[in-house]
Amino acid sequence: MCDSLLMGVPTITMAGDTFASRRGVSHLRNVGLDDWIAATLADYVANAASLTSDLPRLAALRASTRQRLKTSPLWDAKKYVRRLEEAFRSMWEQWCESVPPA
Repeated sequence: MCDSLLMGVPTITMAGDTFASRRGVSHLRNVGLDDWIAATLADYVANAASLTSDLPRLAALRASTRQRLKTSPLWDAKKYVRRLEEAFRSMWEQWCESVPPA
């Protein structure tokens, strides 16, 4: 999905239980496109019909989506790595505290 957002082409997604649907929801929320997320199949169809029929809106969105992505948390690699390191450190500390002394 990030590839399509980088090219200015958002993709409607339906929230669900699969990794792909959760990832799609996360990506769209991170770039401020919550209205491209459907909760049900009926919402998906309605969103697709509504969002794709407004050509001026699509053109404006296509022109702004790349910048939205580049200024989103998805594009902040340094912050992502810092948080990942913090998570690893926290997991290590919890593990160390759980190991009984020898």
